[in-house]
Amino acid sequence: MRVQHTDGLGMDEIDMKLLKELWHDSRMSFNSLGHMLGISGNILKKRAIKLEEEGVFVFHTNPVFSQFGYARISFMAEISRTEREDFCKKVEQFEEVYEIIFSLSKSCAIIALLPFSSDEGISKATIEDFKRRFHEKIPDVPIIDVYKIQYSTGDAELKPMEMKLIRLLRQDSRKDLINLSEKLDLSKKTLSRYLQKFSKSNLIVHTIGLQPSKIRNFVIHLLIILFKDDKHFKEKVDKLREELPNYLSYYILIDPPGIAFYIYSNTLAEMEELVEKTSNLKEVKDIQVFFPSYIVRFEKWKDLVIPINE
Repeated sequence: MRVQHTDGLGMDEIDMKLLKELWHDSRMSFNSLGHMLGISGNILKKRAIKLEEEGVFVFHTNPVFSQFGYARISFMAEISRTEREDFCKKVEQFEEVYEIIFSLSKSCAIIALLPFSSDEGISKATIEDFKRRFHEKIPDVPIIDVYKIQYSTGDAELKPMEMKLIRLLRQDSRKDLINLSEKLDLSKKTLSRYLQKFSKSNLIVHTIGLQPSKIRNFVIHLLIILFKDDKHFKEKVDKLREELPNYLSYYILIDPPGIAFYIYSNTLAEMEELVEKTSNLKEVKDIQVFFPSYIVRFEKWKDLVIPINE
């Protein structure tokens, strides 16, 4: 694992738009990105290289974990800043933990991948078992809240060579076909066929991993919005996506029902106005603002496809 602190890099709206598009598809060509954003592809490429070199993000490919029988759960806890390094070492013993998102305050989100059954999803027993083991190993850090993140069931079956391909893409989602062909001793035609299969079957997502502490002049926050109920769920999500245009990404929460946005603003005052405006919407029950300071990603996940008990 790696923990880093920095004063951050100054960015502008173009950089933030670039991050948003790369989050959605980090293998898209810079020329295509240029057409979408109305900016030269070469300019965007230079900006992406600078942002990557400064550690703002890393290119990687994520398996759609639910296709392999695992779904993401966010366990919220509180840990003092001085104890975070030791806390990470303790958490590392849990093979289910994918990453830890630390806030500017004491709050942290522990993202875990837990197995589910296609019949009942992630059971309460599975969640309670993780919480029990967590409290046994780390009794001084209680879990405060639990959020289930939306997932779809799947049962992916991959050939050994397809697994190797995804492992390589996990390390760098922008590896070109020539590089992949040399490493796997496969033709570019075969590789293209595999990539098409992955995309068609919704097995992987080419994305980026953001490090908020590397961004100096934008306020990055995770806005957790809880609904009063789960009626007309899609309409509520769509409405909020229109109301909050400056988001990098979002995650659907299924229990409790809601949505979590990675969102950015130029100032704290702008963010406060946005929260107040959103809290007045009739469908909103509660809003929690979480300021990600830095994210610890565990190295054991880098080249894995099936995360637990592979």
